[in-house]
Amino acid sequence: MAFFRKTSPLFDEKLDQMATKVVGATEALSAMFSEPGEASTRAHDIGEIEHAADRVVRETIALAPAGMAPRERNDLMHLLIELDDIVDASHDSAQRAWLHQVGAATPEAAAMAAVLAEAGRAVRGIVSALRQGQETHRILELCLDLGRLENRGDELYRGAMLALFSGQNDALHVVRWKDVYERLECAINKTRDVAHLVEGLVQAIA
Repeated sequence: MAFFRKTSPLFDEKLDQMATKVVGATEALSAMFSEPGEASTRAHDIGEIEHAADRVVRETIALAPAGMAPRERNDLMHLLIELDDIVDASHDSAQRAWLHQVGAATPEAAAMAAVLAEAGRAVRGIVSALRQGQETHRILELCLDLGRLENRGDELYRGAMLALFSGQNDALHVVRWKDVYERLECAINKTRDVAHLVEGLVQAIA
């Protein structure tokens, strides 16, 4: 993994910062669905994390290449932006749940948010493995683990939609939760995008 050993210390730091933002946003979203009384506070916290993540992207764009080849820099920027997308999608999910005033979360929403938080931690693990220069096979194993979490998220999403359209819910409930479920699924899918990107990077340089 010599490629990632050539990153500048500042670039390396920005990747670590963004991975931490991913964990913060996804865990706060999970807490938001498990603690409905704290929804407003959690939504605000996730908004603050999203703003901080955007600052990390802007600061990284302004960094000098520091001896990095253009392709290396572009690959790392792509990874950073994919991480930022997870934070954005988590923020979007939180805002929709708050704006819809959904109240207590459905079991399906809580389960999806818990999977997202686990996936967020898995993403941080992948970034840490890259920064430590771990062996390619180990990083690919971590990506497979993340893929399994995304598959679990898909299963939960399908179950949530089946329950939602079972005919036992009123129209307002259906409209509110359909929107939230779709955005939770989008956030989980964003973690899969990181796995796919990293798989491509490490296989290209193995």
